Formats: sequence, C-alpha cells, structure tokens
Amino acid sequence: MKDLQEFLGEHQDSVMCRVVITRLAEDAVAAGESAFPYGALSELERFRARETEARLPKAWKKADRPL
Repeated sequence: MKDLQEFLGEHQDSVMCRVVITRLAEDAVAAGESAFPYGALSELERFRARETEARLPKAWKKADRPL
C-alpha cells in the first residue's frame, strides 16, 4: 500500500504543478513575456504523470494481493 500511496502522491504532485505552471504562464503572457518556458515545464510534468500512470498497475496489483 505504501508504494501505491507514493505513486498516487507523485501523480497528484504533477497535476498540481501543472495548475501552478499554467497560472504562471498566464501571468507571463499578461506581462508581455513568453510562455514558452512554462509550456516546456508543463510538458515535463505531463511526462512525469504518464510515467507514474504506467507504473500504477503493477503497484495496484502488489497492493491488492492477500496478506
């Protein structure tokens, strides 16, 4: 269960990072700055979330086994 909780926490962290990155990008555009760096960071977080999602079935199976 600890591994499963860790994976879910990593995924949640990535989702929340993308929310913050999007807000920062909007502020940058409003200030006349480029949003490109924020887009790159957002893509890295999406990649991180996909990696976590790919490992989730194995962690779920491990957590779901009988004691």
